[in-house]
Amino acid sequence: MRTILHGSCKCRLKVQGLWPVVPGAEFNPAVKLEDWIEKDNQAMAVIVTLLSAKQLNHIADQNSSNKMWLKLQNINSDASQFNKQLTQSKFFNYE
Repeated sequence: MRTILHGSCKCRLKVQGLWPVVPGAEFNPAVKLEDWIEKDNQAMAVIVTLLSAKQLNHIADQNSSNKMWLKLQNINSDASQFNKQLTQSKFFNYE
């Protein structure tokens, strides 16, 4: 997800002190569970507010900010199947 969206989303998460919960796939035992869940929920809210409806469809079933982030990275990667198909479609429909 190396896009403007990636940069602005990560920046907003950092400013709000939420970035540490996003890359962590597991709960951090140094933080109380309730506090971690609250920060994870806040991070998910930030991510969702920055996405288009099309992108929201891809992450609707994700239940953590980490899973959302990884899914977005996967679908926005230049090597993703989705982007390969999109590029191929644009090529064949070029006029």
